[in-house]
Amino acid sequence: MSDFAEWLEEELKQRGWVANEIAIRGGIHSGYLSRILNHKQNAGPEALIQIAKALGYPPEIVFRAAGLLPPKPENVPLLDEWEHIFRQAASDEERQRLLELARFELERIKREQKRK
Repeated sequence: MSDFAEWLEEELKQRGWVANEIAIRGGIHSGYLSRILNHKQNAGPEALIQIAKALGYPPEIVFRAAGLLPPKPENVPLLDEWEHIFRQAASDEERQRLLELARFELERIKREQKRK
């Protein structure tokens, strides 16, 4: 995608949504969203946060798509989403459980790979 509006259009397409769905879910004025999608206005930081909320993404993903954050130096697909899930845990105990599950799964994957 060469720009944010195209990226956002692709996100809508993948979900089978119309633009109004993001406006409703993110609490964004539909006219403002329309101007963003029609390349007439850039999305500001608050709108990007609202779009991230509507899409269920961590804000970093949307800010990167808008060109306001540099790309991650390493190519680790889904890392932002993993961090977002981890941060949603309500307590240290829940975060510890998530880490334990991830470690267990990683060890299982490594054992499987050795068998091949």
